[in-house]
Amino acid sequence: MKEANFQSDMINEILDAFPEAIVTKNDASYLLGIPDITILYRSRWAFIECKKETRSRRQPLQDDYIGYAQTWSFGAFACKENWKTVREELFRYLADDE
Repeated sequence: MKEANFQSDMINEILDAFPEAIVTKNDASYLLGIPDITILYRSRWAFIECKKETRSRRQPLQDDYIGYAQTWSFGAFACKENWKTVREELFRYLADDE
């Protein structure tokens, strides 16, 4: 599965579970290393960086942005292999604000 297809499926799952959420696709050409997806839901936010697979190469600053999100809110690298775990953690985090 291509990363773009995975990303689209992931966004649809998030919006199905949290229809009020705002999910944006970020532009790395505007801000180097910014994660692929930002999720805004009530008073919560999250960064998700989509990868083709767990061992995929990370761009400069991606670890920094995900680290900031993990400290301040929620951040994760997601791929088909780990999406179930990331989804459970993300959904639990977002649901805590309901």
